[in-house]
Amino acid sequence: TTTMLFLIALRDIIADKTLKTFVDQKYLKNNNAVGEGEYKIKLKQVETDWESYKKIVLGMPLTNEDKTAAVYHNYKFFCDELRKIIDRKDIELKDLIEKGLAKFSIVTIQLEPDKNKWENPQEIFESMNSLGKPLSLADLIRNYLLLGLSANKQDKLYHNYWLHIEKALPDLVSAFIRDYMQCEFAKPYPKAVEANYKELYAKFKELFAGRNSEELLKSLMEYSSLYACITLGQTTSEPKIDRKLKDIRTIGASTSYSFILGILKKWSTGELNSADTVAILDVLEIYVLRHRLIKLGSAENKAMPLWNSQIPQIISSADKKTACYRFIAGLDVAMRMPNDAELKKNINRDFYGFKQLKFLFALMEEKITKVFPDLTDKNLQVEHIMPQTLNEEWKKMLGDDYESVHNEYLHSIGNLTLIYYNQELGNEEFSKKKEIYINNSALQISQREITDKDV
Repeated sequence: TTTMLFLIALRDIIADKTLKTFVDQKYLKNNNAVGEGEYKIKLKQVETDWESYKKIVLGMPLTNEDKTAAVYHNYKFFCDELRKIIDRKDIELKDLIEKGLAKFSIVTIQLEPDKNKWENPQEIFESMNSLGKPLSLADLIRNYLLLGLSANKQDKLYHNYWLHIEKALPDLVSAFIRDYMQCEFAKPYPKAVEANYKELYAKFKELFAGRNSEELLKSLMEYSSLYACITLGQTTSEPKIDRKLKDIRTIGASTSYSFILGILKKWSTGELNSADTVAILDVLEIYVLRHRLIKLGSAENKAMPLWNSQIPQIISSADKKTACYRFIAGLDVAMRMPNDAELKKNINRDFYGFKQLKFLFALMEEKITKVFPDLTDKNLQVEHIMPQTLNEEWKKMLGDDYESVHNEYLHSIGNLTLIYYNQELGNEEFSKKKEIYINNSALQISQREITDKDV
């Protein structure tokens, strides 16, 4: 593919019309094919790259979506580099064809698994990789499910199922497969990173040995759409569920994705209604946020996948939300639900460095106004009421003990608020800050409990 993209770029950049035709007819197109379709082009691409590649070869106009494909970016790279060569005049472009291609070799390996049982195509595929980096879990699983089938069957399963998974979850297929395994078997498995791909792949083969490839691919496809809602913000068509999923993403609760996947699957099949699904996700949000507030959570990766075993009991209960709380209440110390007393005891922490602080303040603002602030707005900032640097006015207001007061309360939640444009405030005295809170902040959270105070 890389060589072909280089040759296409060379054809399109070079001025010599005879050479253009030579490259086009010898390397890129099959002159015996009729029309400008699939068989006119010598090299067939995987489905996700095919439309862009076909248009580049045939010189057709490209859409904005076509231009997002890797094949287009690499084609453009070659075009840019070839133009530099023309500008430098250090080599003739026509020489690149003869001298460059003369250095290429093609290696083929003929396998005969019917004669030699050790010549297993899947095992050979797994052990070889021309990219020089380990195959991803997604690569391994795809080929495990498709290799060994007839060409027609492979084509059907790829187009009907796997292609949908790849399109639904760009760059997330490996992570999705790991969470799918956790969801299906209610057990923790290693995170889907390069170092763990082989281990996860071996476990996948063990767990799904003997399972029909088409049934498994169909299940993966159905779950992948739900996973896209969890991880990428694709809509479930139920706004209240979408909102809860967005909150959970904002908090940073990827450890819970396999459990959410199990819950959404029950919702998609009608075993859970939307109201109960929102209620369960609400419990999860409260649980995770409380964990973050008192710095628990080191055991979540191993513990939360186990929650999937409780889903049947939760959905069979008359009150799903209470059943969910009851289950969490029975967890061990590291995974417990922090109660109100524990939360109050640990609330005087350094909140300025708390990752979910803006989100926490936004929830408070929404409670007051019914409107959730846009957290992507760069002008929305956390403000120290008592400033980080004290001037003489502030020292006077805080009293003789101003240093210890400043050290103790500077980053506490009571000295922080959410406003717009905090660069206006700096270390202004309190009376001026109150005026700005009233007139410019546009957030009730900055006004209700602050602007009525004298000191």
